[in-house]
Amino acid sequence: MGVIYSAIDNGSEETVNLWHPVFCAGIASMTWKYFEEKFLPRLKKMAGLGSTHVTRNAAANMLAAAAVLAAEKKELERTLLHSFMQLCQDSNVIIRKTALNNLRRIIPKVEPSEVERLFFAELVEHLKDPNPWIRFIVIELLIKFHALFSTDSLNKEFLPLVSKEFARGWKDPDNWLLLNCGSVVNVLLCRGFFTEDCLPDISKFYESILFSKDPKLNAIAVRNIAPMIDMQLSCSPSNVKYSTMLHEFAVGPLYQEQVLKILPELIRVHFKHKKMSLMRPIIAALMQNESQIFAVELFSCLSKQMPKVLAKDKEDKVSYDEKFQKQVLNWIKQLWKAGCKRHLRPLIEIVPRCQEFFPLADYNHYFMEELVGMLRTGNKAEKKLGASSFCLLYLKNYMPEVRNDALNRVLAMAQSKSCFERQAVLSFVEAAIDHFSLKFLIDKKIIDTHMSLAEDKVSNVRIQFSRVAKKIVTVIARNAKVKSNLSNLLNLLQNDMDKDVRKLAVEASQKLKAARIRSEAEEKAKEKQEEDLEKREKQVTAAATVGRGSKEKERRRGEEAGVSVHVGGRAAEEVQDPHLPQEQLKGSDEELC
Repeated sequence: MGVIYSAIDNGSEETVNLWHPVFCAGIASMTWKYFEEKFLPRLKKMAGLGSTHVTRNAAANMLAAAAVLAAEKKELERTLLHSFMQLCQDSNVIIRKTALNNLRRIIPKVEPSEVERLFFAELVEHLKDPNPWIRFIVIELLIKFHALFSTDSLNKEFLPLVSKEFARGWKDPDNWLLLNCGSVVNVLLCRGFFTEDCLPDISKFYESILFSKDPKLNAIAVRNIAPMIDMQLSCSPSNVKYSTMLHEFAVGPLYQEQVLKILPELIRVHFKHKKMSLMRPIIAALMQNESQIFAVELFSCLSKQMPKVLAKDKEDKVSYDEKFQKQVLNWIKQLWKAGCKRHLRPLIEIVPRCQEFFPLADYNHYFMEELVGMLRTGNKAEKKLGASSFCLLYLKNYMPEVRNDALNRVLAMAQSKSCFERQAVLSFVEAAIDHFSLKFLIDKKIIDTHMSLAEDKVSNVRIQFSRVAKKIVTVIARNAKVKSNLSNLLNLLQNDMDKDVRKLAVEASQKLKAARIRSEAEEKAKEKQEEDLEKREKQVTAAATVGRGSKEKERRRGEEAGVSVHVGGRAAEEVQDPHLPQEQLKGSDEELC
């Protein structure tokens, strides 16, 4: 610090410029008293008009660091603010820019109730600065901290000047307002600032880049289009010009990556205005992209937005667009079939998230079959993920024959001649521990299947058995019979020929003796989940039974009237589960029983 003292006192601008970053970093460790006595007078001297522009620029950074400390001590206005604001009004544009940029650090440290009084008038004055970059910094500051300023002040002072800025019609691809016009419009929408006066200027400005032949400007327009659509639909619900233009961009491969990046925001805006019918052609166009990486990213994005993506443009958000629902489901199936090894992992994780948005008879049946196949043929990582996804799908499958058949085929792999399939069963058991209650694991013979592999002839299977045993002990510890059976098997494996089996068996046996039993609350939560599954299953079965009964009565009435009535068909079409989307219960009578 002594170097800076002497440099400031002697007017050595090179030394000040070199050492001022060190001062900025070290000021936080100073006491306020020390700073006020030793540095404050020197900083004010540096910021004075007698200093060179290099020294004043360094002073702007040093004062900003000091202002943060002063604001925390509630001393900003008394000590530093006047000197700092002098630098904001400096005749040199570089110094004005440095000082204004440093307001990003200072404003958050000031009491929110004081921000408008201390800074608003100064910022508005800078909106009239002849240099565009100064104006853009101020607009960015007002956008960033808009919540700290009153609506009246912004409406009276800020909005007309921003509107005038849009009216200039900037076309430079590096222009800040051009790059961030969406953010500006977003805040104006958020604060309810759109008026008939500013709307034409903003629309004209945006359309000049949206309909430009310059690819750089088009790319900027696409990145900022969501707030513009929001603005357009808020002011004129029947005007869909921007959404129509967006579809043209989504069809071509040049801008699809950018459309994908803003897709969640686009879905939010169209859903808000009940215009999802405009989004579906855009999503359909993105689905045509042949890149596997792009398709997986698109699926991941859609999986989080699926209720909005499929919703009809009505108040009832459960009512899905069935045609588009089928189109999306077919695309997911194609994506799964085409999925190479490097992209299958994210797909396996995403699939369970989407099951409730499609007809169970189709979605669950298809993917449970695929996951059973994956447990047979996948690599170690795929088997682990596939087992977890299988459990999640099982808990949402309300057709007992389908889900139990799939479960039985998985457990039957314990008798397979292939040691890889037997290891796959153990991967499933490991996943099942996390998803099901002890009662379910016992009733469905999952624990019995695990124990049947304890003495497998292949050492790798026995090793995996012991690894799973270390995890399962926390679940079975509350059941004395199962605990005793597992203890006996682990004692047997402690004398195994394979040293790894012996080691893991000893560890599992020790863990069994001092096992942390899974909490009763956690166990009850899993049991409730399984009870809910059974209740929903009964509802579906009851709906199917009532539907068949009504068909039978219709047939009898037809016979009495001398009319032949076909009895077949889908009973679930007559009576629907009110908790499920339309068409979700469709399936054959055998599937629904």
